[in-house]
Amino acid sequence: MKKGTAPYAVSIAQATAAASLARELGLTHDITAVTSADGGGDHVDRNAHLADDLAAWQHDLEADLQAITGQSSPIPLFVTQYSSWTEYDPTSPVPIAQLRAHVEHPGKVIAVGPRYPLLYGPDGVHLTNEGYREMGVYYARAYRRMVVERGVWEPLRPRSIARAGAVVTVRFLVPSPPLVLDTRAAAATDAMGFEWADDGPSPTIVAVAVTAPDTILLTLSAEPTAARRRLRYAYTGVQGARAGLQTGAHGNLHDSDTAPPNWCVHFDEEAP
Repeated sequence: MKKGTAPYAVSIAQATAAASLARELGLTHDITAVTSADGGGDHVDRNAHLADDLAAWQHDLEADLQAITGQSSPIPLFVTQYSSWTEYDPTSPVPIAQLRAHVEHPGKVIAVGPRYPLLYGPDGVHLTNEGYREMGVYYARAYRRMVVERGVWEPLRPRSIARAGAVVTVRFLVPSPPLVLDTRAAAATDAMGFEWADDGPSPTIVAVAVTAPDTILLTLSAEPTAARRRLRYAYTGVQGARAGLQTGAHGNLHDSDTAPPNWCVHFDEEAP
């Protein structure tokens, strides 16, 4: 859908038509955001530069749409993390790239959150009508914070990772503290969705606990000694399984917002 494709041209044509109608009615017309809920095609195509593609897409859309409306205000791109890759593979680089675009391009590409807490249809890939409605609630929450309130939106994601021996401390950016480990709304996963990986043999996570409103304490089976250490979350699923909180790649961590809670993003972070 990048610049130069037919879908991009359709977006520009729609914006041009809307601006023309507004002028005919004596109204002003601004575009305050663009939303996207993609990722499946990038997974199938093994897109290795998705984070850069998202940044370029937002940059091009902002420039071209501002030229149509005459506005100077920014036009951020809001995305949700792709969560239904288990139809094809156990893991996917797509949600990790989407989160990286958010971190590396603040205020431009906005990661709203993951799609695994939503309701999926029988194919386990597409959402039900209720699932799409709830996805809209998540977009609206981030949009309100960013555009209406002129604030900063951060999904539930790790802020820092520290380790002392076999104990790993993860501090999070939490939209609505405190953190909650939930095995009622979501099927319990190994280590609540957390994974430790290194050049191994890797230790396993034997205990997970909330120790502060923004902090999770992980206890490993042994002190890691191998290189290339990674801490991952909602990263690995069962190939062929339906996406969602019961069978897909997911975890059990969310914040305390009630309508609905913000679930932790898929992540794959360097660990000490």
